[in-house]
Amino acid sequence: YKIKWLKSLEEFLIYQNKLKKKIIIGGDFNIIPNEEDVYNPEDWENDALYRTEIRKFFRNILNEGYEDAFRLVNKQPNNYTFWDYQYGSFEKNKGLRIDHFLLSKNISHLIKDVTIDKYTRALERPSDHAPIKLTLA
Repeated sequence: YKIKWLKSLEEFLIYQNKLKKKIIIGGDFNIIPNEEDVYNPEDWENDALYRTEIRKFFRNILNEGYEDAFRLVNKQPNNYTFWDYQYGSFEKNKGLRIDHFLLSKNISHLIKDVTIDKYTRALERPSDHAPIKLTLA
């Protein structure tokens, strides 16, 4: 099901790019794009979030005219949007970056900042995801 949905999303975004549309899409993709987006890549190699075939869809979208907004402004590893509730994952920063903003390259120059609000994750009874904020000019 996930692969079918990702293929549909990829086709939609490629078509929109051919039309020169200005697109921003954001949310919980449940995809760890690269090894710097997970605390220990070896632990996730066989997981659906990090399988090569899943990451390929993410890369294909980027190669077809889209940008990973967060990585445009922040190249540092260990910036995550998700931490499991168990094992003190948040406190140990054993997280994943699986929430993303993708935008068409024709508007990527408008990005002022992209931040992950880790502070909300530290609150009592938080979501296991931290909000991400995209600021445009």
